[in-house]
Amino acid sequence: MLEHLYLFLVNRPGMLRAAATVLRNVGCAGVLAGVLAAVVNSVLSVVTSVNNVEANYQSLMPGMPTWWIPESALGVVFYLTLLVGAYMLADLARQLKRLHRF
Repeated sequence: MLEHLYLFLVNRPGMLRAAATVLRNVGCAGVLAGVLAAVVNSVLSVVTSVNNVEANYQSLMPGMPTWWIPESALGVVFYLTLLVGAYMLADLARQLKRLHRF
């Protein structure tokens, strides 16, 4: 079954490029969200240190699901892996497109 999927994607480099674009966007959004969460947590810790109150970015947005925002190095590595995979897929799509021309 997987070989049918591989053949389908090998014969359509545009679909591979679209998958690479999706992976790149998800990876960039995850890394950016992690950086913004760290910045917001740092600012909140400075602001709330005067009142001795614990606050973080999750308390600012109680209705937003935050499970996808990386808070550790492992989460950042996951999103960076998505970015590397997107780069590799885009390169493969470029090479396949070049091979299909001949």
